[in-house]
Amino acid sequence: MSDPLTVYLDELRRALRSRGVARARIVEEVRGHVLDAVEAGERQGMLPDAACRAAIERFGPAVSVAEEVAAERRRSRQGVLFAAAVGLGLLLAYVDSRPTWDDTGISAGLLLVSSGLLGAVEPARPWRWALSVGIWIPVVGILTGGNVGSLIALAVAFVGAYGGMMVRRAIIPL
Repeated sequence: MSDPLTVYLDELRRALRSRGVARARIVEEVRGHVLDAVEAGERQGMLPDAACRAAIERFGPAVSVAEEVAAERRRSRQGVLFAAAVGLGLLLAYVDSRPTWDDTGISAGLLLVSSGLLGAVEPARPWRWALSVGIWIPVVGILTGGNVGSLIALAVAFVGAYGGMMVRRAIIPL
């Protein structure tokens, strides 16, 4: 029979893999924390096996740990994507606001493609990508020249983001 820690870590590996997180480093980190807790339990007078079981119980079910790790990775990825989306939106607004730039079709195409890619990469909330990329052209257009027609750019961003989401869900159903 396997020791409880090996069984727990195997469960954790499977739970992480099923959530798309297959990192040996995470399992090793959990192993280290559990072993530290086992040592602390032994210093308090617990038998090694009892200390191991208590440490695993305090750490929580492997499925819960894997879900928390996966959720943290999603939050981290969304933060990076959000920063990239805002930066891209600001860059597009800057280029679109230049007096020598008069190619609205290219601006609209870049807006559509960029928000579509973000919607495909992270399809959970496509409105977030549409707003973070698409709001800047209307903001600059309205503030600098009263161009209310630039709100169409926001509609283009929404079409792109929701289109990207639909393509992703058609290819990889959630």
